[in-house]
Amino acid sequence: MRVIVPGEADAAMDLHRVDGDLHIRIAGTSLGNADGHWIEYGPVFTEELRRVGGEDAVEGWNAVRNGTRSALSMSVEERRRRRISQEAFWGHPSKNTKDLATALFPRRLDEIGLDFAIIYPTGGLRVPRVGADKPRRAAVRAYNIVTAEYFRPFADRMTPAAIIPMHTPEEAIEELEFAVKQLGYKVAMLGSLMDRPVAAAGNVEGEANRFAVWKDVIGLDSEYDYDPVWAKCLELNIAPSFHSGARRSGLRLSPSNFVYNHIGHFCFSGV
Repeated sequence: MRVIVPGEADAAMDLHRVDGDLHIRIAGTSLGNADGHWIEYGPVFTEELRRVGGEDAVEGWNAVRNGTRSALSMSVEERRRRRISQEAFWGHPSKNTKDLATALFPRRLDEIGLDFAIIYPTGGLRVPRVGADKPRRAAVRAYNIVTAEYFRPFADRMTPAAIIPMHTPEEAIEELEFAVKQLGYKVAMLGSLMDRPVAAAGNVEGEANRFAVWKDVIGLDSEYDYDPVWAKCLELNIAPSFHSGARRSGLRLSPSNFVYNHIGHFCFSGV
């Protein structure tokens, strides 16, 4: 998504091409990319999380990272038997280095006509939804610290979104306070679609546990009142945002086709 901040109504337009695509620059406006993503390089990023947050942070991060790797290692038949969805197998390209242009993104902002970029996570999208409390909180805190360190040299042209867990309002407020006041974040990506246990199912253990949950949309029929979180965002002057998806649940559970799981899942999740 691109956000254009209007300037003078009669501003002159400058048309230019980048890699064959036509770009329009309007004098007196600022052009921003509001949903770019950065890709966390697993081996290095894991060690950075360990440095900052210890083994609890690594456990929380691996709960996300290893889930995808495990699904990709299974046969279609095994995923079908366990009702596990096909994951993206092309998410970290390396053969064609142009596909890794994000490494040069700060240098190319002018070339592609962007004044400022808001950067969202990739692996970090799911960290706020990790179920175990201690690893989740450690991973979120370490993730925000490391990400702030990474992007600080480019603060004049881009800003990353802090990841905020929303299992309870208190947890969210604590991380918002830290991310804004201690780390200087301007944007927050709040967790949503929290898995809550279905009371009538009782104590379901093992792999079957993931089928005995309902999705809390952090609003209608939630178990918690999240008004204090919205009030805290206003107090801190931070823009709350969500980046939820509905893959891996409901109708987005094809064991063989990632495209089926991916197309439309943002709309289905309410984003």
